[in-house]
Amino acid sequence: MPERTGFTHKFLEHFDRLDREAIRNYLKELNEEKTRYERLFDELEEGVVITDEKGNFQLINRAASFSLGFKNQLLPRQK
Repeated sequence: MPERTGFTHKFLEHFDRLDREAIRNYLKELNEEKTRYERLFDELEEGVVITDEKGNFQLINRAASFSLGFKNQLLPRQK
């Protein structure tokens, strides 16, 4: 097994002491915030495309998708 270092190791050391309800609530809030930002990103009138260092699409909003002719294809985030 690989050596545990950094955040993961510290997290696992304290896992049993974590308040599971607080974690559940925090994850719920993070998911709601993610949903808000995704909705905002998709509703922008300007096209936005994010690529990796090789030029592969990593994220594309609805406006860019339509402008680039991807009208009937899944956006990369939706795969």
